[in-house]
Amino acid sequence: GDYTLATGTVTFVPGDTSESVVVTIINDTIDENDETYFVDLTNATNATISDAQGLGTIVDNDTATISIADASASEGDNAGFVVSLTNPSAVDVTVTLTTTTGTAGTGDYTTTTTLVTIPAGDTSVTVNVPATEDTTDESDETFTATLSGPANGTLGDDVATGTILDDENAPVVSSADASAAEGDNAG
Repeated sequence: GDYTLATGTVTFVPGDTSESVVVTIINDTIDENDETYFVDLTNATNATISDAQGLGTIVDNDTATISIADASASEGDNAGFVVSLTNPSAVDVTVTLTTTTGTAGTGDYTTTTTLVTIPAGDTSVTVNVPATEDTTDESDETFTATLSGPANGTLGDDVATGTILDDENAPVVSSADASAAEGDNAG
């Protein structure tokens, strides 16, 4: 699947000392190591073969770029950050994900530093960061998830925002009836 298999005859015209053998390389989108193949010469006529095998190298032209997408969650749920590659890799790709506070403090979510592995052949994984349930009515809060230290890939969009959605209802204000005698204050 990396190149087109072929057999044929190489003919030297009188006076020539070299001829080219063209091997068709198949372009793919997999980030992989450079690969090698052999071209073998056999059955020479009117000549002898001094080196019967040539080594060809397929130089990989694909790069797996790692990115992270924004995520949101209600209090008590997980914010699922999707860490993805632009194209699959032939080897595992790893990167470190670290969260930092924003308007959400450390008590509003589980601070996280973790090594994320995207297995060879896959293009994404989800990293869950738990949001803490509370009983306070408040605005939605945010924190940051940042990627660093990639192995077998390069960083693209390396920062994402996590949003914790408040799930409490606004407080209800009410008053009770009161009565007072003339000259007294009603409470």
